[in-house]
Amino acid sequence: SSAWRMDEIAADLVDPPRNRVEFSVLLTRMMGGYGDLFRSHKIAASVNADNNVVVRAGEDLLETVIENLVENAVTFSPPGGSISIGLHVLKSHAVLTVEDQGPGVPSEDLERIFERYYSHRPADQQNDDPNGGRQPRHFGIGLWIVRRNMEAIGGTAIAENTGDGGLKVTARLPVAR
Repeated sequence: SSAWRMDEIAADLVDPPRNRVEFSVLLTRMMGGYGDLFRSHKIAASVNADNNVVVRAGEDLLETVIENLVENAVTFSPPGGSISIGLHVLKSHAVLTVEDQGPGVPSEDLERIFERYYSHRPADQQNDDPNGGRQPRHFGIGLWIVRRNMEAIGGTAIAENTGDGGLKVTARLPVAR
């Protein structure tokens, strides 16, 4: 049942699995499953990943991070745009980056996008509010989950605007010793 699944996820965050996960293998496998999504949005995606990036985490937890970052980037990318995904070892950390060519985020909101119900959707993805305002079609919960999951395994997640207007989200966690 979904209630059982939510309990399981909650337990994973209180005492997250610390298995050795081949992050680079997981990322490559997951990216192979996104072809239809990228094609349907007319988006080119490039992946640049180091080999043998091993971390201590739960595979499900990392899959959720990748899924939310990729889907967020696709949502904000214009048709014909591209998404760059990187996974590299810098010093003692595995660093996952997902960069899009979307509208970016106002600099004062770069921290707020990690709040549970913050949403910053393009205008054409909003529906009209009968009261005359514009309401987001759905709340943004993906980046909140990304940060929550990363922090549960001793990592971090930050966002920054790129020089050409897109958004780059960086998730870091220690490599396995």
